[in-house]
Amino acid sequence: MEHSHPNNPENKQGEPNTADISIQIDKTKKTEHSKIDTKEQAQKTNNWRGFSSITCYEGINIIIMILIFFVTAIYSAFAGLQWIVLREQAKNMKETVNVMSDQFQLDQRAWIGIYEMSGQFKIGEISTIDIMFINSGKTPAKQVVCKAKGRIIPLGVEPDYTKEILIESKGILAPQQVSGIKITDARPVTEEHFGAVKSGKERLYIYGTVYYSDTFNKNHWVSFCYYLGHDMVTWTPYINHNNTDDN
Repeated sequence: MEHSHPNNPENKQGEPNTADISIQIDKTKKTEHSKIDTKEQAQKTNNWRGFSSITCYEGINIIIMILIFFVTAIYSAFAGLQWIVLREQAKNMKETVNVMSDQFQLDQRAWIGIYEMSGQFKIGEISTIDIMFINSGKTPAKQVVCKAKGRIIPLGVEPDYTKEILIESKGILAPQQVSGIKITDARPVTEEHFGAVKSGKERLYIYGTVYYSDTFNKNHWVSFCYYLGHDMVTWTPYINHNNTDDN
């Protein structure tokens, strides 16, 4: 009768030893890793072969395409910079044209100013003051309107320029044309007023504003204020209310 040895690797019939199973699993893993490594190596080889299989003609085409890309990028950048420069030049040109246009209009526009003042201021007579205007510009002045007033006020008192009244409308004043208005007082000059003006205690002021437009449809104005001197003949510009627009 046979007895099984206690160190026998198989305790039961048909059951494999655990050590044999482990060895077989390790062999299987090594085989799989070897297959994977071989596959990766084959893939790398194929990639290299694919790259090395590019013909000279295809390489030239690739280089040309790269060059075209860089040339296009450089051209686009240059075109953008050129557009910025052109836009700035157009802006500067527009500003230059506007300045030239303003200078031309300033040179050609109508300019109305005081040409002469005269008149009489005598005791017992009606005072009549003539104010003469001239258009010293190169084009006609249109829609000419004059507002003015004459007053005798004490020395040191400022005339009330808001009291100007419409004297006359001239319509159009041609270049270098002289035209005038008259300011009269229905009351005769008294000896008292005459003496006060002559002595300098009072002053006879003539003041007003001329409104007009030029051929460029811009509105303008010129203000004036004169007073009669002690000689009762000379008219002197006052320090205020002698101005004009700068359009």
